[in-house]
Amino acid sequence: MPVEPTDLDPLALRQAWSQLRTSGQASPNIARLLQVGVGQFLDAFSEEYLGSAGLGQGMKIVLGANGEGKTHLLYCLRERALLAGHAVSYVEATSSGLGESQFSFAQQVLRRIETSEFMDGGDARIPALIRAAVARKRKAAEAAGLDPQPVLNAWARGLKNKDLYPHGLSEALGSAVTAAIDEDDDALRTHASEMAFEGVRLTKAQAEQGGAQFLGSLPIVVRLLGFQSLVILVDEAELAVEKQGKQRRERFLKALRFLNDHVANGDRSPCLIVTCCSSDFWPDQFLHYEALYQRLDDPGRNTPEDRRGLKTRTLVKLTKLWVHETFRGDLQDYSALGAAIVALAARVHRDVDRDVQAKNIEVFARAASSRGLLRPVKRYFIKALCVELEAQIDNESQHVVADQEAFKALDAAIQSIQEHDETTDTGA
Repeated sequence: MPVEPTDLDPLALRQAWSQLRTSGQASPNIARLLQVGVGQFLDAFSEEYLGSAGLGQGMKIVLGANGEGKTHLLYCLRERALLAGHAVSYVEATSSGLGESQFSFAQQVLRRIETSEFMDGGDARIPALIRAAVARKRKAAEAAGLDPQPVLNAWARGLKNKDLYPHGLSEALGSAVTAAIDEDDDALRTHASEMAFEGVRLTKAQAEQGGAQFLGSLPIVVRLLGFQSLVILVDEAELAVEKQGKQRRERFLKALRFLNDHVANGDRSPCLIVTCCSSDFWPDQFLHYEALYQRLDDPGRNTPEDRRGLKTRTLVKLTKLWVHETFRGDLQDYSALGAAIVALAARVHRDVDRDVQAKNIEVFARAASSRGLLRPVKRYFIKALCVELEAQIDNESQHVVADQEAFKALDAAIQSIQEHDETTDTGA
């Protein structure tokens, strides 16, 4: 469930507010605060896939326009999965090597795994993962009235003999657990590096075969460490093939098929994979690889028009989801989102005039949900409202804006965000 602004420390609140008013981009903190419009979907999805009786496996595709909320939805799913006891790996398709090298992608997935014990990331995630697993095992042994040390030592020895590939993974895993039990941080870092096969040089053929084995073993590693199933969240898939040519697209689509067949729905230990891409990815890109298209097909429900009127519990069972099916962008959605933003602002700026800003919410909500706006504007709505709020507070002149002012503010937000994104992309 989303947290209230009062549940976050002041620094996290200020960071969330700063990000909303500058770039409007998603972040884990923002996902904890703003689940407006997606809460019902998250509840149904969690029950179907993440709960104690959930499936915990499968491949899902999330589609949406830029700025419509795909990354935000992934962060919300991350939060729910972590709180349900799953291990989660959030990666971006381009930086993770998906479609380039199976081995590099497997390494990145492992390096990015989080659990509820360390939800805010960090660079040393593999050691943190191992420590969290040992702490859980120790606690379970003590709760059962057992001396934890023999239990932990036997567990670590057994891990070294598990059927994991590539060769050396099970030995590194067991050794890492032993180091964590002994509280030997240096040894733990060394064995964590061995688990990720850091510095190992492979031929192209070795990397392909070893990468496939590595990916198939990661869900098993997570289970052996005592967590629920692995959840892999892949963002910005379209950038991995955009302007990259036919061969790159073929490799990427084949990589997705492998993830679907042998990781998400693998025989030994399946997991859940959610991949985000732009709306035009379906069906255009997938039609280039019929075998993958068939696996992601929702017969009779392959377009938003085919799915109108479907209940949320039906939508979550389908392979694909359009973001606007969770946040439809109507007046009610934007009004609720605006109310959540003002609640956050009131925690950062104590002198927010709630009555005045309630009226401003409605003005901006009307503008954002207007049929005259031909593009999804959720991200722009957030930035425009945040900028207006802060300006009014700084100028000590809180007032109700006119409809035309709201439209101009949205246009300014669009321009500002585009410039911000271009600067970020070029590294300027």
